[in-house]
Amino acid sequence: IRTHLEDLNSGNYAGAFKLMTSTYRSQNPSWLSARSAADPGVNIISIGAPLYGSASANVAVDFFARDRHPSPGSDTQCREFQGTVHLVKQSGAWRYDPTGDNLTATVSNGNIHCPS
Repeated sequence: IRTHLEDLNSGNYAGAFKLMTSTYRSQNPSWLSARSAADPGVNIISIGAPLYGSASANVAVDFFARDRHPSPGSDTQCREFQGTVHLVKQSGAWRYDPTGDNLTATVSNGNIHCPS
């Protein structure tokens, strides 16, 4: 999860996309172009230890994010995301599955942790 968020922040959208489940990638073929157009900024506050289940895990996270450029489906307001993200094990590697997330997003414009 840390690498996925860091890749998003640094503009390595292909790297971030590869860390997602194959199912999510196949169901969201425009994800790369949408992220590229929006150019998200991410500031990680904390990432907890995984809670493992059978071939899945949930990880507590707290981070701030906002899209730097308005584009279809983007959000240029800074938001703090808190809760858990979902991972599944595929072919021996952990992959991020956004469909299993349990996150709240609170608008936090002006917060010192908002990415520029």
